[in-house]
Amino acid sequence: METTRISTDQSVDALGTVSERLSSSGTLSVARITKQLRSEGDELVFAAAPARVGTTARRIVVHFVYSAERPAPRLDASTGIIDLYYPQREHAEAQALLNSRKQRFCYFWESTRGHKSHAWILSAP
Repeated sequence: METTRISTDQSVDALGTVSERLSSSGTLSVARITKQLRSEGDELVFAAAPARVGTTARRIVVHFVYSAERPAPRLDASTGIIDLYYPQREHAEAQALLNSRKQRFCYFWESTRGHKSHAWILSAP
């Protein structure tokens, strides 16, 4: 499944190519979630493999929190760990997705200055 390839023959508009716009606004890491390593209380830990050039993530840690305000997702490039935070009420649904037999991917985007970050877990048949 090739989800991050951008064609080199794309047209150029006033803002440049799509890849230039993405690179200028931040970085995107994509990791394929491979297997669950452990489950402890409100935390699930999964092994991961880079699925995009430049991705350093090798572990996904999913935290389930009770507070209304969740911390932003973060990637520690030195350890290769992506930390994700979900509301406790979504624990069963998220665990079912993560334990499914489908291919699972974690997409992590961080702004160029590091002030903003977003993360998604997606599955494919």
